[in-house]
Amino acid sequence: MTKKLLFIFLLFGTLSAHALTPEQWREDLKYLADRLPHNHKNAFHRVTREQFLAAVQSLDGKIPSLADHEVIVGMMRLFTMVGDGHTMIDPPASFHTLPVSLFMFNGELRVTGAAKEYADIVGTKLVRIGDVPIKEAWARVMELVPHGENEQFLRRFGAIDLQYAEIVQALGLSKSTHSAAMTFEDDDGKQTTVEVRTDAKGEKVSAAKIISLSRKKQGDLSFTFLPEAKTLYFRFDVYSPAPEFSKFADELFHEMDTRRPAKLVVDLRQNSGGDMLRFRRLMLHEIASRAGTGHPVRLYVLIGRKTFSAAMINAIDLRKIGGVLVGEPTGARPNGYSENGKMTLPNSKLPAHFSKQYQQWADDKDEAVNPDHSIPVTWPDYVAGRDAALEWVLSH
Repeated sequence: MTKKLLFIFLLFGTLSAHALTPEQWREDLKYLADRLPHNHKNAFHRVTREQFLAAVQSLDGKIPSLADHEVIVGMMRLFTMVGDGHTMIDPPASFHTLPVSLFMFNGELRVTGAAKEYADIVGTKLVRIGDVPIKEAWARVMELVPHGENEQFLRRFGAIDLQYAEIVQALGLSKSTHSAAMTFEDDDGKQTTVEVRTDAKGEKVSAAKIISLSRKKQGDLSFTFLPEAKTLYFRFDVYSPAPEFSKFADELFHEMDTRRPAKLVVDLRQNSGGDMLRFRRLMLHEIASRAGTGHPVRLYVLIGRKTFSAAMINAIDLRKIGGVLVGEPTGARPNGYSENGKMTLPNSKLPAHFSKQYQQWADDKDEAVNPDHSIPVTWPDYVAGRDAALEWVLSH
């Protein structure tokens, strides 16, 4: 097969992947209902089997009257009932994103960025979608976010899910899967309703006047030496493949041995997980031999709502060797069901995730890994381009 024909085949497959008959969707639903309880470590730790099967039956009866994306959202809701952050169906690639970035600041859903044609709404609060006030819209989207983790997790994924046009439509907030009428309010109380379309292109306009070091695109793994503060800043966003991870580790520790910083900062605020053992094998011991307990080099770890799964566990590892945790609570509960497994629904080919193990890393009462020094992300700091957590570490 030529590259051109292969491209056409893949494109057609992507476009038609979810164009299924009601019977095919019912087959997928039956597969989901059978396999999820079988594959999950304990699928009924928050919902009873009877409640789950009743919800399956209800969705099955509605399938003939639902569009494909509405069936998918219905399945997302079923997975959410299980109640842990590793058990979910991600919005598929066929879903369209609204070109508006949202972030929850102290109970307010703010626009942190938007396509250029919507520059006027950047920095405003989202107060209504269609005819539905944001409080009710938020309650609806919460049906699609697992509640078994913590508030940080809910804030993160609620804001993400409201950026998908298909989800917004399926929740009854819009009539279209390509646009949504959104009402925004500025700090003076003036409201503006905008029909936000998914076809708006181009780079987004940011609400931040300055892009801080921690928000600049730098790759999966990066480090920066800050000479005035004698600090080596290590931004750890992704668990790269082992060869790449090992090569980066060598470069990081060479920099550390050459520069001899007074502080090492490991920033895990953009890290949503991966292979915790990779970090333990290739970095943890080397860090412990240079910084933290027993060393003049102070060790700081920045955490936040996106710090999840393996990243949360590695934050605990770093605390154990003398690291001071700074920022917001993690988006994961330290004790709970995790270890991501994956199954693929037979007809739609939708990937579905489930938890394979129960892990315990802290006291039962802990809903998150809490920072030793709490510095929440605030709207004024975001607009000013301030990274208050990093600034605290540099001046501490």
